[in-house]
Amino acid sequence: MALSTPDLLDTITFGVSDTEFTSNSITPTGGALLIVGVTMGVGGSVSFTASIDDTLADTGSWSQVTELIDIGSATLRESIFYAVLGSSPGSGTVTVTTTASISRVGIHVIEITGQDASPVAQNKTNTGTASTLTVTLDSTPETDSCVIGVVGAGVGTNDIGFGSGFTEIADTTIGASGQHKIQSQYDQDNADTTCDWSNLPTTYSAGCAIEISAAESGPGDVSESDGITIGESVSMGGTLGGINIAYDNADYQDAGVKIS
Repeated sequence: MALSTPDLLDTITFGVSDTEFTSNSITPTGGALLIVGVTMGVGGSVSFTASIDDTLADTGSWSQVTELIDIGSATLRESIFYAVLGSSPGSGTVTVTTTASISRVGIHVIEITGQDASPVAQNKTNTGTASTLTVTLDSTPETDSCVIGVVGAGVGTNDIGFGSGFTEIADTTIGASGQHKIQSQYDQDNADTTCDWSNLPTTYSAGCAIEISAAESGPGDVSESDGITIGESVSMGGTLGGINIAYDNADYQDAGVKIS
């Protein structure tokens, strides 16, 4: 099954110190993989972690890929949270909670469908203080996978450049002063191992990337184009290792073909 194109459901920013940050109401697709990219920036050297919860119906357990950079005068944490949604999630919100009061937070809520039962094949993170940042995955993604990358950076309002082969999902400025940035992007089908950004603010940046695997396709369907009339009787037999094999009055139920 092919993965859908990543769909941005919500983007929201916060510029006042707090420990809880809630998205706008979203109505995601049943069974989708919900991906929440979060940039969290604060002045000073602050050790903190983040967690997530939601008010949707029957959401699976949340996982997190995260990276922190502390330059002494400021600290930034970047996270990608992800979870598989229930079949009928309804409408609701996601809330990010931090263990310290944070003054600059940006959130991108993204969904993708058609993912594997174990949807994230690999992840990687990186930090830097230059105008470019690269996150390099450990192995080449599968040809039908999708790589999603999210970067947080400060301090500045630069339009962040997305990587070669990538398509930008969103680029958002956080805060009216002392601005931070959050940008998300994806590369689908034959994705590269490198997820990179340019034109970043040069105080600090942190990026996360995940490879999302597509669900395996089922066996091919039988159709009349295969030379079989649906509902007709088909005689089959053969020899395996000198043993004669015949199929006697077995029903091929999926296609409605009678084999005798």
